[in-house]
Amino acid sequence: MLVLINHGLILGLGSGYPSHWIVLESSLRLAGTQENITEETSDNELVDIEIFSWGELKYMSEFPISRSRTLKEFCSYIYGAVVIKNFKDKA
Repeated sequence: MLVLINHGLILGLGSGYPSHWIVLESSLRLAGTQENITEETSDNELVDIEIFSWGELKYMSEFPISRSRTLKEFCSYIYGAVVIKNFKDKA
């Protein structure tokens, strides 16, 4: 999945405007346990996700000046997404 974000998500900066495309390589997970989030996950839980950005594949929390984000904070950096489906797969 391609996601349009504000680059502050991985640079440890505040959110602002859409400025950078990333590729999500995993589902959104709780930062401490790596369990997938659910509809019951609190907005205040810290989350992490594996992404491909600037030629690197790593978890959001592993970028040099990034930090852990709450689910609510994470969502404030997202501006859109493009989902690509393999047409050979049957629905």
